[in-house]
Amino acid sequence: MKEHLFHVDPRTKLVLFFIIGFSSIRETRPLWHAMLSVFLLVLMLNAGQYVYCVKTAGLYIILELASHLLTHYVSGGALAMLFGICRIIIMFVPVWIVFSLMIRTTRVSEFIAAFDRMHMPDEFTIPFAVMFRYFPAMQEQWRAIRDAQKFRGIGITPGNVLRHPARTLEYTLVPLLSGSLIIADDLSAASLSRGLGGTAKRTCLDRIHFGPADVVIILIGIFFVWNSGGAL
Repeated sequence: MKEHLFHVDPRTKLVLFFIIGFSSIRETRPLWHAMLSVFLLVLMLNAGQYVYCVKTAGLYIILELASHLLTHYVSGGALAMLFGICRIIIMFVPVWIVFSLMIRTTRVSEFIAAFDRMHMPDEFTIPFAVMFRYFPAMQEQWRAIRDAQKFRGIGITPGNVLRHPARTLEYTLVPLLSGSLIIADDLSAASLSRGLGGTAKRTCLDRIHFGPADVVIILIGIFFVWNSGGAL
């Protein structure tokens, strides 16, 4: 993927995913999550994901405003539960951003080349490549199911969910689960046909190397982990 100001190695993104994922779960301070989300959105902007950044920033601001209003101006058991849901979603926003950073801005070939540099066995590389490509394929499958349902007048809308919950669930889960099995088989066959199970050394045209930007990014990630659960 084209990156504008600096190149981010796939291994750096993988390290960020793990350290931020673990630290975000035990951190509850809004300032910490806001600063971490801004840092990750800068990486997404560097990769050219402008629309994604605008949508994610807008969602984050709406959730923060909603939680603020629920805390200071509203009381009640149901609204307190709604406040808790908003805070939980905010807690996982950085995890979702760094996951999107991996999925949207990294090719499977880049991860495979990075794992080859690390001398990882094929028993790890092949399942990871299949899993990594599985999420975009499932997203395409979900869009196809949603379009087919709209064409037949049984779209996934709040009204249909409330009026016909069992039917809506059946028309959604059955094609989604059956399609997921087909996608997994196709991706496994495609990975093997590209030589992932062979003994010959694979080559890659993508640039895979650690640079100064990777060191800075990992240090910033370690800073957030070090300050999680403390006071910024």
